[in-house]
Amino acid sequence: SVSSILLQVQCFLFDDWAHNFDGRLKNTLWDEVLEEGGRRRSPQQVRHRLQRAQAAAEGFNCRCCGHTGTKPWPPIDIRVRRVPGVQLVGDVVDTVHGAGALVLAVHDEDGSFDVQLGGTTKRVAWEGLIHPSGSSPPWLHVPEKHHAVPDAKSKQALAAEQVAFEADDGDDADTGASTAECDAASDTATLTSSVLSRRGPRQWLHWHDMR
Repeated sequence: SVSSILLQVQCFLFDDWAHNFDGRLKNTLWDEVLEEGGRRRSPQQVRHRLQRAQAAAEGFNCRCCGHTGTKPWPPIDIRVRRVPGVQLVGDVVDTVHGAGALVLAVHDEDGSFDVQLGGTTKRVAWEGLIHPSGSSPPWLHVPEKHHAVPDAKSKQALAAEQVAFEADDGDDADTGASTAECDAASDTATLTSSVLSRRGPRQWLHWHDMR
C-alpha cells in the first residue's frame, strides 16, 4: 500500500541507524558509506555536511510545480526550523547580543556567521545563536561506534516455539457438532472426531510440522 511505501521511505531518510553490508549497524549521519571509505566522520565533517544539505534543500527549485525551499508546494503552515547551529544567508536569528539579527555570511571553515544587528556587523559563532528549540548542534553528540539492538520480540513468538499436542477424550459429540453444518455431513464429522479423539503418546511438534 501507499502507507507502507511511505513508511519505508521515512525509515530510509530519517533512521539514525542502518544495517551495513557486513551486518553491523552504522550511524547514518556519522559513518561513511562504503564508497566513501566506511570511516567515522569527525564533528567538523558532520557540520559541513549538514550545512551543505541545508543549503541544497533551500536552493532546490522544481521546474514542474514551482516547489522551493522557501515556498513549498503543496503549501504548509508549519514554520520550517533550521538544524541547531546551521543558518543560511538571509536568515533572521536571535543571538546573545540581541534579537532579530540578519545573517549576512556563513564561514564554512569554523561555522561562524556574520550578522547585522542594530546597524553594525558582528561575527558570531554558532554558540552565540539562540535556537528556538533550545537544542544543541548534532555534531556535539557523537554516538557510540558499536550499536547493539535488543532481540526483537518476534524471536520469542509462539510460532518459533515447540507445540505440545494431546487429543482430548469424550469430545466426539462436540467435535462432530462443530464440523457438521447439517445432517448430511454428520457421518463425516463423527469419523473425523473419532480419529482426533484417539489418545496416543504425547509428542513435541515444531510449528512447521503441523498440517
